Amino acid sequence: EASPPPPFENIPLVRFDRLVQFFNTRRDVEVPSANANCSARGLAKVAAAMAGRGKLNGTKILSSEGWKALHSKPTRKTIFGTMPTRFTQGGVNIVGVEGTGPENEKEARLHNLIKSLTGFVGWLGLGGSIFQWHPRREIGFAYIPTVVDWSDLTNSKGMRLQQCAVKCIEALDGEGRLSDSVMSSEEN
Repeated sequence: EASPPPPFENIPLVRFDRLVQFFNTRRDVEVPSANANCSARGLAKVAAAMAGRGKLNGTKILSSEGWKALHSKPTRKTIFGTMPTRFTQGGVNIVGVEGTGPENEKEARLHNLIKSLTGFVGWLGLGGSIFQWHPRREIGFAYIPTVVDWSDLTNSKGMRLQQCAVKCIEALDGEGRLSDSVMSSEEN
C-alpha cells in the first residue's frame, strides 16, 4: 500500500502573498477545497453529473444514497461577515440569501448576485474559481481562472459569468431547461 503524501510545510497562512504564490506555482499537489489541478471543462462535467443526481450520460459517478448524503444537513453561517452560506455535511454550500438585507452598496451588489444564483450547490474557490451545480435546473457550472486572483475574494467575476450562463439557458425555454429541439440538435 502506498504511503500518504508528506504534509505541507513552510506555508504561512498569515502571509497571503506566499499562500497565493504556493497555489499559483505548485501543480504537484491537490488540497481538498483548494488547488484542484483540472480544466474548467472537466470540472463542469463533474458538476453536470452532480446536477444529474450523480449521473451524466448514463455514467454513474455517485450513488443516489451518496448524493443525498452529500447534500443533507445544511448549516447556516456567514463568511467574511457578508456572504451567507448553508454548508452541508458533505462540505458543499447550498447557495441562497436569507435574513436581513445588505447594509451598504457593496454588500447590495453581492447580495443581488448571490440571490440570482439561489439553488446552486457547490463551492467558490480562493481566487475566483467556481464549481457548482443546480439540481432542479440541471445545470453544471465551472470557472477556473488561470492563476489565483487574490483581489476577487467574493468570486464576483465568476459569479457574473455563471449568472450570464443561467440567463442564456433560461432564454431557451423560460424555465431553465433545454428545450426538446435544442437537445435533439445536440444529439445529431
